[in-house]
Amino acid sequence: MTNRGYSALGRNVCESCAINELERELKRHQIPLDDSMRYLTKQLLRKTRDADFVARSLLPGAVTPIQPELTLFNVRSALDFKKKMSLKELKIPPPLLEVLKQENIAKLMPIQIHAIQNGLLDGQNLLIISETSSGKTLIAELTGISKILNDNKKMVYLAPLVALANNKHTEFNRRYKQLGIKVALRVGISRLNIGEKTHVQDTSAVSSAQIIIGTYEGIDFQLRKGEKNALGEVGTIVIDEVQMLNDEERGAELDGLITRLRILYPNAQIIALSATVGNPVELAQMLGLNLVQLKGRPIPLEEHLVVTLADNDKPSRLIELTKHEWLTRSSTGFRGQTLIFTNSRRRVQLLASKLRNAGIKAAGYHAGYSYGRRRFVEDQFLTGKLQTVVATYALGAGVDFPASQVIFEFTQMTGRAGRLGKHDRGKAFLLASPLQGCAGARDRTETTAALQLLNGKIEPVNPEYDEDISSEQFQASFATMGSVKKTEGAYSLLIGRSISSKQAIKRLEKGRFITRRNGEIALTP
Repeated sequence: MTNRGYSALGRNVCESCAINELERELKRHQIPLDDSMRYLTKQLLRKTRDADFVARSLLPGAVTPIQPELTLFNVRSALDFKKKMSLKELKIPPPLLEVLKQENIAKLMPIQIHAIQNGLLDGQNLLIISETSSGKTLIAELTGISKILNDNKKMVYLAPLVALANNKHTEFNRRYKQLGIKVALRVGISRLNIGEKTHVQDTSAVSSAQIIIGTYEGIDFQLRKGEKNALGEVGTIVIDEVQMLNDEERGAELDGLITRLRILYPNAQIIALSATVGNPVELAQMLGLNLVQLKGRPIPLEEHLVVTLADNDKPSRLIELTKHEWLTRSSTGFRGQTLIFTNSRRRVQLLASKLRNAGIKAAGYHAGYSYGRRRFVEDQFLTGKLQTVVATYALGAGVDFPASQVIFEFTQMTGRAGRLGKHDRGKAFLLASPLQGCAGARDRTETTAALQLLNGKIEPVNPEYDEDISSEQFQASFATMGSVKKTEGAYSLLIGRSISSKQAIKRLEKGRFITRRNGEIALTP
């Protein structure tokens, strides 16, 4: 040995022997050792210098407490942005300035300054790429509310999920009601069981509102059924979570909606927001927007990887991490709260029940619950009455719980950990097992996929639709526009189209979705 050795079986040995002893012990317990596990065990061994300790901590039913210094995989540092700017320096209406003062917003955050410098208040169309909780929503408000107050032009805010739309509706209504600004919601909530006493939205209020918040489907449905005039004169269009363009099921609808809105409101300023885009420059070019991107987080984020060899070990680890985080307090006085993501509604209920049985104030949160129930859970968490919320991945983009710690059984939602102004740093724990395969990839274990996720790049947004979906978006635009010329203009902007407008018309005629009357195209019943 040329340096300090390792402990194995009570002896001081070299690294090679320590690795051999550790692997022999794991194999004895029938634990598979693929490349990911060999990498992880070697890293743990180098941190602890103790093969026996590593083996004990990895075996099924391990009771060794989690040691953050051993599970820490990476730290994403906070952004050091030296440029400072106060709200007083901006040319925004005094009433808006006063409202933001009441919200204790006096200085702009880095991405907000960057947006101002790139023409936000001069009407430039922007693609804003920045981490979660970096202040992207306020960018949209600065220009959108200014246009409402100065020019009496409306703001349309598009969100991917009902939960997120509801959250924005509540936030904007509370903040801007004092300015006489009305906020309307259009989400198609009527399909859900929301409870008799819960008032969610009033479609007729859209025409009288200055801010219209809706899901992609809610706003698109309003346009398709001929109620585009209800939106009035739109000055700002905000597209939240624009990376949803890459979503297999909903990307085409969002793509088509954006094109229709651009043709209907050619003078409206477009602000697209996202925290995760792998090809921001290319996406900005495809959408015809100016890119405003800032890498780095508002506060640091610790990324941890915890290996669990038995599925039954995961709940005990969740209990341990949640209890430990609840005992911490930030410099601003907020207690540590945990957000847990898992893969099914059934598992949400199972984990929430186990946490409650362990004395933890926990609640489940998924699309199967009524609207009223979800709002109750949101309020309980925001007021610090819950230690943890367990949610499905499907609601990952729609929840806005300001958790200091996020634990997930495999998904990319680490950015939701830590909120500026509440926490000093965020913590993200990924629980992965080498004994379980990763969904959608039979040749990968959870640990293999976990390492690829933590080391890998964000997926690029590059949608491409088949002929049927392309034709459907042509038809949706025609239903909205009622003019072939305008429809062709909208269709030409569709990012993922795979056929020409002439080919789309031919397919729609063949399928009897459109017909010709006196040489003009018309929709069939």
